[in-house]
Amino acid sequence: MISIYGHSGSQNHGNEAIVIGVCQLFEKHNQSINQSINLYSYSPSVDKQFELDKVCNVLPFFKEYKRYSLEHIKHYLRRKIFKNRHKNDPWFMKRYLLNNFFTNINGVYLLEAGDQYCENNSYRRFLGYLNRAITQRGGKTVLMGCTINKDILADGEIIEDIKRYSLIIARESITYDALIDAGIKRNIYLAPCPAFLMEAEKCKLDSIFCEKEEVVGINLGFLAQGNEKYYDLMVENTVELIKWIMLNTKFNVALIPHVNWSYEGSDYCTLKKVYDIFEKDYSERIQICSEKSANQQKYVMSHCKFIVTLRTHVAIPSIASQVPTLVTGYKQKSEGIVKDIFPENFKVLADVTSLKTNKDYIEHFKWMLENEDLIRKYMAENIPAYIEKTKMIKELVLNLEKKN
Repeated sequence: MISIYGHSGSQNHGNEAIVIGVCQLFEKHNQSINQSINLYSYSPSVDKQFELDKVCNVLPFFKEYKRYSLEHIKHYLRRKIFKNRHKNDPWFMKRYLLNNFFTNINGVYLLEAGDQYCENNSYRRFLGYLNRAITQRGGKTVLMGCTINKDILADGEIIEDIKRYSLIIARESITYDALIDAGIKRNIYLAPCPAFLMEAEKCKLDSIFCEKEEVVGINLGFLAQGNEKYYDLMVENTVELIKWIMLNTKFNVALIPHVNWSYEGSDYCTLKKVYDIFEKDYSERIQICSEKSANQQKYVMSHCKFIVTLRTHVAIPSIASQVPTLVTGYKQKSEGIVKDIFPENFKVLADVTSLKTNKDYIEHFKWMLENEDLIRKYMAENIPAYIEKTKMIKELVLNLEKKN
C-alpha cells in the first residue's frame, strides 16, 4: 500500500499537482500495489471539490470528535492533566486527532515534502514525530520532493529525523548537496518534483485568451517563510513590467492565481491590487483569471506566450509545457530547479530576494523576449529528458513497497 501524507489541501494548487503527478506516476502499477493510493489530507472537502478523489482515495488526516462526546471529554481532560509535562511540545496536545491515521499503518508513506522543512521549528518537530510514529508502527517513510535550507541542517535533531526516513528524494541539487554535506549519505537521491508529470486537462480559457492575441501569464501573491520584507519591491517590479508590456508590445496579460487559503492568504489579494492599477486604461488587455484545478491551470499556462511567476508550482507546469518562464520565487527552491534545468547564462531567474530596483523584471523579460527561439529550442531538446528522471521515484518506492 502507498499513502501520501503532509498534504495541506488543494487551496494551494501545487499540493494538488504533486498528488496528481504521483498518482499518474504509479497509475500503471496499481495492480502490483493492489489498490489505489491513499491521500491523507488536512482539507479533504477542498480536495474533493477539485476532484482529487478521481485519482486517489481522499481520507481525513485529523479525526473529528463530536463536541461533548465521551471521546471529546476524555481527550480534553487528558490535555489538562498533562499540559505542564508537555509544555515544550506544542503538538502533543493534538496527537489524539491522529487516532484514525495511526489505526492501521501499512506500507509506504510518502511525505509531500516540498519546503515543509523550511516552516517553523514547531512544525518541523511535528513532521519528525510523524516520521518516528509511522516507522515505529511498521511503516516506511519517504521524504519526497524536498527542499531544505542549509541552515536548518545545522540542527542535530533534524538530521536524526531525516536519517530515519527509508528514502530521501531531493527535488533540486542545492538541497541534495546540502544533505550530503550534512552527513546524510544513505538512501538519498535527486529527482524532479512529481508535479512535472501532471497532464494538462482541457478547459474553457478566460476571455483574455483571444484568438489573435498572445498572452503573458503573470502570477504573484503573498510571501512567507521570512521573505515578507521583499513584498513591496516584488509588486513594484510586476507593475513596472506590465506597464512596459502595455507600452511596448501587443501582448495581453493574464493574472493567474495559484494559492487561495483565505483573503489575506490568497494570490487574489495581490493580483487585485495590481489589476486595479491598469483597469481604467487597459481593461481589454488585462484580466484576473478564474481559479481552476491544477491540471486545468496547466492547460491555461500552455496557451501563454511567456510566464512570469512567483509560485514554484506555476513554474513547474509552465516549464513542463515548454513555455519560456521567468521564475521570481523564494530563493532555494526557485534557484535549485532553475539551476538544474537551464544553463547559467539563461536569465530566467529573478528571485525576489535578489531584486535591486523596480525594473529588474523588465530586464529579465526583455532578455527572454530577445532570446525566445533559443529558450524554446533548449526546452524542446532538454525538458522531456529532465521529466523522464521522475521515473526513478517510481522504481525506488516500488522496491521499498515490495520489501514491506
